Order: sequence, then C-alpha cells, then structure tokens
Amino acid sequence: MVLGVITLYRQTWFTSAPGRPARFAVVTAHNPRGRRVGAAENARLDQVLRRALRHRHWPIDAGSRDGAWREASHGVECALAEALALGRRFDQVAVFWVDGDAVWIVACAPGGGRHLAAPWSARWSPGPGVATPQRARLPGP
Repeated sequence: MVLGVITLYRQTWFTSAPGRPARFAVVTAHNPRGRRVGAAENARLDQVLRRALRHRHWPIDAGSRDGAWREASHGVECALAEALALGRRFDQVAVFWVDGDAVWIVACAPGGGRHLAAPWSARWSPGPGVATPQRARLPGP
C-alpha cells in the first residue's frame, strides 16, 4: 500500500451508535480504487454493499476529524478474510479491522500488508453513523 494512502487512512475518525463486538471490520463501497465518484454513484454503491452484507452490520461514518471528508461505511461482524473479500468486490484499497481497541488498516490487495492506525477509543465518537451524500467524498482540490 502506498505511504500516502496509509497516512490518510491513519487520520480516519469513526462515528457510530455505541456498542460493538470485540472484532469487526469497517467496510465501504464509496470511491472505488480511491477515486472520487459522484454522490449518486456512491449512494448506489452503498445500496449494493448493504444488500451484499450477510453478517451482522451497522452504519459507521468514517472520515476526517473536521468532517470535510466522509464516507458511509458499515461495521461488519465477520472474519478478516470475509472483510477483505468484500473490499476487493467493491474495489477498495483497504478495509479497517478493529481488534479490541486497535484499529488496523489492511490492504485488500494480496500481500499489501497491515498497518496499525490508532486506538478505537481515540478515534470513535457516538452518533448515528450515517454520512450525508454531499459529505461522502475524498479530500483533495
């Protein structure tokens, strides 16, 4: 995984309803391959992802601390291998894997690696966990 992507992902903050399992993935379908797409396309991709989820899941808002970048995501109670398969299916660069209080960035590409991001307790805040379409975008010019 490219260092710039890891740096960006390490800055991610999460908002969701309280209560979670000890291990779960955070998966999105927004902005495949890290490229911006429009709000309507991101909403369509999110609907497809929600229909594809077969495990217990809940909405999570993932993005920058200031809210300038947000992606509608889903906490998914599943094995890491299943989360990576979902990430690959939706052309994602990586998924987040939460194990206890540790948040890991795990590349979807085979051999892409795993990088410690931050403690969940330092990057999570309570809330509805639903990104608004106009805020579901990548940072950039």
